[in-house]
Amino acid sequence: LHSRTAPPMRVLVVEEGRRLVLQQVQPGGHTTLTWTLDPVSHGSRLELDLTVTGPLGQAALIGFEGFIR
Repeated sequence: LHSRTAPPMRVLVVEEGRRLVLQQVQPGGHTTLTWTLDPVSHGSRLELDLTVTGPLGQAALIGFEGFIR
């Protein structure tokens, strides 16, 4: 079903060693995933930002439910 409603993700931004942004268009909206790597005193912190727009947004958030705080 997913492959019939949305094309493959596109790479929007690559900052080597720092940030990656992917976006997937879906009917009436899009999903954007942003991974950011930040140095901290004891190593690195990896942060994921998820933005979902459009009528399928709620369904997408349910799929990521275990990752959201």
